[in-house]
Amino acid sequence: MKVVAKKGSHSKVYYLRIPHDFIETFGITESDDFTLNVNFDKDGNLVLCYKRVKK
Repeated sequence: MKVVAKKGSHSKVYYLRIPHDFIETFGITESDDFTLNVNFDKDGNLVLCYKRVKK
């Protein structure tokens, strides 16, 4: 999967495109909230980890 980040209307807002299959499989809706953890693995690769927050 190739990740595409799209710049929003504000200079510091980016939107991450999620494939439609993921949205259907995991039941993601517009009202879901996510937290983002940013780390680097042992090879220096950037790792983005999104976690759905239960309401």
